[in-house]
Amino acid sequence: MSGLNSDELDAIYRIVSQTSKETGEQFFCSLVKEMSRVLGVSHSFVSVFTDSPTRLKMLAYWNGTDVQTNFEYDLESTPSESLLEKNYIHYPRGVREHYPKDKFLEQVGAESFRGVPLIGQTGVHFGYMGVIDVKECSNEPRFVTLLQTFALRAVAEIDRLTVDQARQRIERRLASILESAMDAIVVVDQIGRIQIFNQAAERIFRIAAGKVLGTSVYQFFTEKLAQEMRDCEPKAAKELERIGCFWLPEGLSALRADGEVFPVEATLSRVQDVEQTLLTIILRDISERLGAMEHIEQLCREKESLEAEIKEASGTYLIGQSEAMKEIKRLIELVSRTDSSVLILGETGTGKELVARSIHLRSDRYKNELVCVNCASLPESLIEAELFGHEKGAFTGAVKMRRGRFERADGGTIFLDEIGELPLTLQSKLLRVLQDGEFERVGGSHSLKTNVRVLAATNRDLEAMVNAGMFREDLYYRLNVIPIKLPPLRERLDDLPHLIRHFERQISAQMGQRSKSLSDADLARMRAYSWPGNVRELQNILERGVLLSQDEELNLAVALSFGTVPESDPPTFSLQNIERRHIKKVLKLAQGRISGIGGAAELLEINPSTLRSKLKKLGIHIER
Repeated sequence: MSGLNSDELDAIYRIVSQTSKETGEQFFCSLVKEMSRVLGVSHSFVSVFTDSPTRLKMLAYWNGTDVQTNFEYDLESTPSESLLEKNYIHYPRGVREHYPKDKFLEQVGAESFRGVPLIGQTGVHFGYMGVIDVKECSNEPRFVTLLQTFALRAVAEIDRLTVDQARQRIERRLASILESAMDAIVVVDQIGRIQIFNQAAERIFRIAAGKVLGTSVYQFFTEKLAQEMRDCEPKAAKELERIGCFWLPEGLSALRADGEVFPVEATLSRVQDVEQTLLTIILRDISERLGAMEHIEQLCREKESLEAEIKEASGTYLIGQSEAMKEIKRLIELVSRTDSSVLILGETGTGKELVARSIHLRSDRYKNELVCVNCASLPESLIEAELFGHEKGAFTGAVKMRRGRFERADGGTIFLDEIGELPLTLQSKLLRVLQDGEFERVGGSHSLKTNVRVLAATNRDLEAMVNAGMFREDLYYRLNVIPIKLPPLRERLDDLPHLIRHFERQISAQMGQRSKSLSDADLARMRAYSWPGNVRELQNILERGVLLSQDEELNLAVALSFGTVPESDPPTFSLQNIERRHIKKVLKLAQGRISGIGGAAELLEINPSTLRSKLKKLGIHIER
């Protein structure tokens, strides 16, 4: 800065030193006043671009008497327009002649003008700085140096304001996010003192943020949660270093300000502040979720119980007065008074589940749940978890602990249908439940106790399976304490009229039709049929008969037509043709269904995949 006198250097020093005391508008007001004084001019200004590239806002303008701020003007036809491509302009005289359209220059009586652009370190063009005088002025180099020095100070302050405004926007945005979050967000320092406490935290912990800022976060932790936090510090440190967050699982509780304990899950994450490392705790109150889940389970139990009661009240249980059914009813009354295991035997469709429900509803356990499990319908890979439950993380997809059927049946009854399909690997675990009332969840290490009565059913010959090594002998004898064998429908044809009357009335009522009569011819047809699907098949045929009936009499001729031999079948008695005819009959009976309860595979007592292979081999197409 050669050529500057001591007064000018002193002025520059004062402008520089004032930036540490004044910021924003006050800084620019001081700047333009000092510029006019040091450069000996009547007017000076600092302006920046607005959102439009052709319009400027005056940050500060010194008119010789006072400072004006925050008014706008157009760039076009002004000296500032010439600075778009220049680093400095100077009009020592006649500036109004060069810019005759600039009303501002005319208004102040300008004669001379000097100006420089305001360009940031990154090359951003912020605006302009200039001085105006009502008299001529020389073009001494020291004036250029002074003006550029002031411009640098203006750019530094504009940069600072830009960064500060961006920081404030980010802080407002973060504050908005924090306050809109549904979960409690608590930020603590390295010794656990609360630095941030959002509105959700105020609501969840029932205390205002102003009362807890600076205090220990451990006041809201139960002893177990505090211990969990301390125990997980080494593991959390690794996870925080690797992925930046750490999850605390369910099963933990926190404390509200009034001392109430409530269940939570939480996530920890680390934030590096300018001065220190902070820990963010995102905590969720899961009491409503757990309550809803418990309510849903309770509703499911009530639904099953009500369905059972409705069936009982509607008389769908054990209809018939034959000697065989009288003996079955006598056995049910006898075994209902005990807690002994019962093995219910019978062909498909004979009503094994109905017997199980009758035993449960007549026992002292009727107020508790009857849990039904079809062992044949569950994949072998999932049946253990279904029966005994699993711990969180026991296998892929086990995102939380789940109770099994034996836990649900505690105090009640569990009915294991198709027990012959239970894998050998699980038969030993079932035996332990029967002997000791104990089991373990999949992935668990602690034994759980259950008080449950076991009813089992099968259409297979378990004794033959024992001899073949397919069923445990000790489990068979443990289940077969009291056996109940249900006769097939063909062996109790005396009950056929009662069953027909009951199902016909029930189906007609469901379809909104009047009850229909049964002809002697149709009853004779029904008696002559072998009923491979038993009572379930009878129910399906009667439903078909009600649908097809156009008058007051049941139309069973068509409903039973599936029993006739199709004319298209070749009149031979080869084993293959007999097999084809039989499979076709059963497929019609099962309405085209291969697998599942009442499916053709179940009626034929073969594996569904085996049946599909036979269908392909015999060229049988499924007609639904």
